[in-house]
Amino acid sequence: MSSDLSALPEPSPKRRRIAQSCIACRHKKTRCDSLRPACSSCRAKGLSCEYEQDSLVAIPASTLARIEARLSKLEQLTPGFSDEGPRRAEPSKHQHGDAVNDGACAVTETSAAVIIKNLKHAVPSGKAASPTTSTEPSHGTTYINTDSLWLPERPEADILLESYARQVYPLFPILHLPTLRVNYNRIWQTSQLSNHSLRTTSEDVLLYATLNMILALGRLNSTSNEPRKCREQAMTFYERARRILTLDAIDSPSLETIQYCLLTTQYLMFTSRFNRCHSAIGIAIRAAQCIGLDNAVETGWSQPKREMARRVWHSCMLFERLVCSLFGRRVTSFTDSAVPLPIPIDDENFSEDGISPRLQNLPSVTVAFEISLNIFRIIEDARWITVPKEHISLDELTAVLRLSERLDRIQESLPAHLQFSTIADNSLRGSRHDVFILQHVAIMIRIAHVRLLLLRSCILEAARLHSSLQAEASSPPRTTDRLRMETCHICVQAAIDTIDLLDENLRAPLRVMSCIALFTAFSAATVLIAASLIPELEDRYELPGNRITQVMNVLTSHRWQIDGVASAIEHIEQYMKTVDDIKARRVAPRGLSISGSNGPEPIPNKAQAPSDTSGIHDESTLGMQGDAFFDFDLSDPLWDLDWNVTADSLGL
Repeated sequence: MSSDLSALPEPSPKRRRIAQSCIACRHKKTRCDSLRPACSSCRAKGLSCEYEQDSLVAIPASTLARIEARLSKLEQLTPGFSDEGPRRAEPSKHQHGDAVNDGACAVTETSAAVIIKNLKHAVPSGKAASPTTSTEPSHGTTYINTDSLWLPERPEADILLESYARQVYPLFPILHLPTLRVNYNRIWQTSQLSNHSLRTTSEDVLLYATLNMILALGRLNSTSNEPRKCREQAMTFYERARRILTLDAIDSPSLETIQYCLLTTQYLMFTSRFNRCHSAIGIAIRAAQCIGLDNAVETGWSQPKREMARRVWHSCMLFERLVCSLFGRRVTSFTDSAVPLPIPIDDENFSEDGISPRLQNLPSVTVAFEISLNIFRIIEDARWITVPKEHISLDELTAVLRLSERLDRIQESLPAHLQFSTIADNSLRGSRHDVFILQHVAIMIRIAHVRLLLLRSCILEAARLHSSLQAEASSPPRTTDRLRMETCHICVQAAIDTIDLLDENLRAPLRVMSCIALFTAFSAATVLIAASLIPELEDRYELPGNRITQVMNVLTSHRWQIDGVASAIEHIEQYMKTVDDIKARRVAPRGLSISGSNGPEPIPNKAQAPSDTSGIHDESTLGMQGDAFFDFDLSDPLWDLDWNVTADSLGL
């Protein structure tokens, strides 16, 4: 038998594995011959070849001999070791029961990750199976071309960072400002940017991407002498942040990566890339769920970590509802009540072991954030109300008015430092006076946005009714009709107050330059245009009057910050022409159309209709009994606001 075995050919030796490939080859996942000082691949490409420091250390033979002798001595002294090898002790029943209880979960939650976690608890520490070497790259260190890690000159960067801190952060306190400033100053104290191939940690990469996104937001809200370059320069910072870290490259979610996603969402709201904006907030929410921000598990957390985790999760909810209300998307239902609201305390007053005393007679900047959460939670509740295009029932109208009343209660219960009468008081003048004015205007704009979102369907229904030539022959108004008309009055007054607020904001020290301000101005304008078709509203409020001129000024002031301003102005002008034509047809005798000062002219039939009607439609198109608003559809969430989105602008 032994002779047969000896006759077998000896197996060929295995290929010698490289003990450690160089950094560049491992990063590119290419074969490395591990030659020193430079491997063949790096030498051929003219790249600098580096190895991990621990792999370059040579261990003397004497040290290995001492280690082997010590291990032999320990094996003789330690019970349970024999010539047969180590024996794993069987866990007791008590230990096994504790392991099962610690990993208990519902049947529907027994995912593969949970099973692996339970198996790890079941295996005694230090006696696990032989470890396997992961082929995934390390998340702690990232090797990139440092040309992407770029910031502008320090004076310019300081101005843009201060612009973000004064005009953006008070409205959306996503970050912890003291930590941001420490990291920002640390970047300028390093001199590593001179190296072309720089080993940079993933935290540094995320910091550079976050700072570029912050600078983009700061540029959009800065009072620069060159406003025409505002969007172009902000886009440069945004594209550089995307080159540093794209959203689909986030492998390990963390609080910082979620903050980066929220900043990206906030920037994209200024652009026409609303599909990309909607995707960014979706990534932020899923990443927050991955690290458990929606579970309110805060045992052992320090106060800064706990409060920032709460703030980030509720920011995700706020942006989800805001983005969906702006871009006409269905709000995804999330339960945010399980996570407590963040404590209204400023970042610099956080402490590691409890709540530090607040500054006396100086309200926190974060109070406005909690108020905004309550405002946009109404959007979540409004998604259960279905308002048909044809007719609004009494139950639906009652539900809408109840939500509008909640907005009234929020507005009436504003703290003193966010009420206009108190802000105008000289006693509050100081470093935060302008910030409180900014927050007051932003809160009122958000309230107006949600209120118009709720009530504008009533204006649409009434406008459609009065656009018909037979509107005067309708039956006497009932109680429900009077309630609908009163709701229209509330909506029109809200639109007027909103336009006045936005117009006054143009002269404020810190202006609210945001997508929601643009959309709210557009909504208010279309409400007044539609309401001008209702004689009772037109006579009482002298619609549309000079309010449209104010709206045009507001929209024009946003033209250097936000895409789509020109399209919004064009749509408002088109709507005004459509409504003016409906008014002319309503007052003209049958078969006649008012045109200029030369008296009535016959309405052209289909054969005589001109090729370009400029928004004016012939009798067959308008319809005696039909809907005159086929291209003035206020039931759409955007009120038919076309942002001229192309496949190229969406990155498709």
